[in-house]
Amino acid sequence: MRFLFSVLRSVCCVLALTVLAGGSRAHALDAVAVEGPGAVTELTDFVDRIPEEGGRIALEKPGGGELVLAKGGETERGTWWFLSLRNRSDAPVTRLLENRQAGLAGSGLIWPETGQERITRVETLEGIDVKLAEAVHAQRVSLTIPPQKTVTLAMRAEEGAALRLYMWHPDAFAAYQARLSLLQGALIGIAGLLFIYLTAIWILSGGTHTALGAGFMAAAVLALLTGFGYTGAMLDAGPAFEARLRFFSLGLLLAAGLAFGVRQLALAHHMPRLAEAVRFIIYGMAGVLLLTLIWPEAGGTVIRLALAVSLAGASVLAFRIADEGARPAQLWLPALFFLDLAALVAALSAMGVFFTGLMTEPAIAGLLVIALALTAFAIAYQVQTLRRRANMDALEVEQRHAFALAGARTSVWDWDILSDELYVSPLLEAELGLDTGTLCGSELGWRERMHGDDRETYRNALNTYIAKGDTHFRIEFRLRDEADEHRWYALQATCMSGEEGYAVRCTGTVEDVTAERLGEERLMRDAVHDALTGLPNRALFLDRLARAVRRTGAFDGPRAALIVLDLDRFRVVNDTLGFGAGDTLLVTLARRLEGMIGPEDTVARMEGDEFAVLLTEGTAREDALERAAAILDVLGQPLELRGQEVYPVASAGLALCEDRHERPEDLLKEAEIALFHAKRSGKAGVELFTHDLREGMREQLPLEQDLRRAVEREEMEAYYQPIMSLADGRVAGFEALLRWHHPERGLLTPDDFIPLAEETGIIIDLGRFVLERAANDLSGWQKLFPLRRPLFVSVNVSSRQLLRHDLIQDIEEILKESQIEPASLKLEVTESLVMENPELAARMLRRIKKKGAGLSLDDFGTGYSSLSYIQRFPFDTLKIDRSFVSESPSKDEAYVIVQAMVMLAKGLGLDVVAEGVETVEQESHMATLGCGFAQGFRYGPAMRANEALKFIARHWQD
Repeated sequence: MRFLFSVLRSVCCVLALTVLAGGSRAHALDAVAVEGPGAVTELTDFVDRIPEEGGRIALEKPGGGELVLAKGGETERGTWWFLSLRNRSDAPVTRLLENRQAGLAGSGLIWPETGQERITRVETLEGIDVKLAEAVHAQRVSLTIPPQKTVTLAMRAEEGAALRLYMWHPDAFAAYQARLSLLQGALIGIAGLLFIYLTAIWILSGGTHTALGAGFMAAAVLALLTGFGYTGAMLDAGPAFEARLRFFSLGLLLAAGLAFGVRQLALAHHMPRLAEAVRFIIYGMAGVLLLTLIWPEAGGTVIRLALAVSLAGASVLAFRIADEGARPAQLWLPALFFLDLAALVAALSAMGVFFTGLMTEPAIAGLLVIALALTAFAIAYQVQTLRRRANMDALEVEQRHAFALAGARTSVWDWDILSDELYVSPLLEAELGLDTGTLCGSELGWRERMHGDDRETYRNALNTYIAKGDTHFRIEFRLRDEADEHRWYALQATCMSGEEGYAVRCTGTVEDVTAERLGEERLMRDAVHDALTGLPNRALFLDRLARAVRRTGAFDGPRAALIVLDLDRFRVVNDTLGFGAGDTLLVTLARRLEGMIGPEDTVARMEGDEFAVLLTEGTAREDALERAAAILDVLGQPLELRGQEVYPVASAGLALCEDRHERPEDLLKEAEIALFHAKRSGKAGVELFTHDLREGMREQLPLEQDLRRAVEREEMEAYYQPIMSLADGRVAGFEALLRWHHPERGLLTPDDFIPLAEETGIIIDLGRFVLERAANDLSGWQKLFPLRRPLFVSVNVSSRQLLRHDLIQDIEEILKESQIEPASLKLEVTESLVMENPELAARMLRRIKKKGAGLSLDDFGTGYSSLSYIQRFPFDTLKIDRSFVSESPSKDEAYVIVQAMVMLAKGLGLDVVAEGVETVEQESHMATLGCGFAQGFRYGPAMRANEALKFIARHWQD
């Protein structure tokens, strides 16, 4: 027995290898005893390796003969592994050999092994039949060794294949596999539950932060499934593709972790530049993931190094931000600790330094799952904290508002959006005659109390404000009271946002604005109706005329007929009976016209003593002429004004709307041409527009065409007439006057083309041109000549410009681009212009004033405005008409009027400019009356911009 034991310890087997390339070598292998009770033994160090380099490799059998492994001349490269196993017992022993591939241990941080190289052949010297079986991340060989026998195995592996060989007892291996599968399933199940948990939180409460956390969990579940081999098994992937899946899933986990970490640590708030850099790195991960599918070794290297750097950097940043008191960073520190620990164990295992055992990878997965659980706890805690904070903040706001409104007749409105609970104070319910609590509850019940036309508008507006998050809004709507009558209410509320940025609560007040709303409706009506007669004004009439022109369908005659009426000798009434009598005449005629039209027709006061009638029925030529004549007959009936009988006389121009008409302005122009011919041919007549009438306007058409292209051809130029300070004789500013350098007619003044521009609408482009040019010139003057009171320029504005809403935008853009001093660009409007529609003019002037422009009232005293209206306009300058200036020194009446004007202006805080000063006497007289500024030929005619610059240089110093 002792002899047998000695033999077993010292002699196993002799191998002889013959290599064709040169000579032969003999290698003795130590046999490994297999009959022991151990469950598993690592055999890696007992394996001898012989590279296959194209030579002949053969094994000499103990009983004679050879086992040829390689005949030589093969081009493929590989390695032969040799292992000797000895059964010293008296019974056969079955063992399972497992070579683990694609494992973490010893795979390397740089250029990691992929595990796609495999064992391709297994032979035994003794001729025992063995089978090579494929498994997840491993290859297995099962063999039975006879008693008292030694078996020598030769295994051929592809070049680069990993050698991690273990010998298992079959029963122990089965138990190990069962326990390992149970552990892996538990880890994957826990990670999956965490993913489902965070996804549910995200669905219920929303939030990008929660969504990113759920994405991080999903990436972790995929990494675990792939690392344990389940993904490859489900996809029936080969070793090469399975290796790519492992690195791809690890890269996906890294990208998801970076995205979540940026939000969890609030890098955009604490370190915005670093957050932006990390975002670009995340975008770059898409390329790295693609690289892992093409070149897994390179992709795996980048991902493993990036993972190490990212975890180290995230830990340092988390400690720093947590030290500053950031609660989210503090909550994530425990999870980062376990992530760092898992990464450290994985790195040491990959380098083959420590942790190379069979349970290393499950242990690393366990550390990862612990980190995921701590991360999920941190996210859930933050969501709950934010919800409690939102509720507490809303409660504090509600209490504060309740105290503030206790003594006011204003109702509280409070809506918890998440729970759809609306509270309305009993005061509002009492105003509507409802029982207490009727309006409380669901917001839908509140909406059902609204007017049907307001519900959809209210809902859309409220949804918009909710999406904005923290915002303040005002909505007006009508509520139905118990008597089924509607009153206007205004809701002013503030929204408070939640985690996602959407509003979670709205709190505000509701007040009755019925009186204000009715007042606004009256103002809106006044904006499109004539203040004196109550008829539609020009703007509203043109809108209705446009609708009539665009009408489609089959008509018996023209689509519409337009009658333009103008009173003859109306000025005589004003001059003899006074302006009050003239107003009474206009109102009386307006009522007569209203009685002459049908329900679908329109009568309007266009301006002054001009009216227009739009007929949409009975528009045939004869019918329209008959209607026009009848209107003139009714208007001509006498009436008594201030004890005198007056016979009104009017002329009419008629135009028929035909298919060729596309714009309302064209039809109106034809009617005005007909009116012009009617007044020229005789009073109290009707003229129907025909193309022959246009011949009389032939001379005007070329001028209109030239005028439309004058700005493009740079034929227009701004001239400047100086405005002087009477106190010190220096230049104070200029009035911009437009000149047209006509290529054929020479230099034209505004009187030659402005009426045509007003009529055709070209005045809009001309006005914008003058404003821009004056502002640019003034900007340069102010920079060259700084004064305590900056130089200014006045620009005349027509009625068409003033009543257009885009004038406000033009002024805002011009002031912004020119960078001139506030109120130094003054807009001049005439007294008669603002009195055409004083309410609308006042609103427009106030808006212009707010934009930073100055306002000047031109030709003051020539109209018949009310002083009560004048004080409502935001003028800063009043210009006295030249007719008063020229007569003031010689006529006492003119002197008294000018003196009253100056006193009125000073009382209102306005500057006074005297126009038309031509002599030294007039200048001295204006200065004596207290007038601050003067303009006229006394100081020079209107001049070009370069001449104005020289003028300033001579007169700018104080």
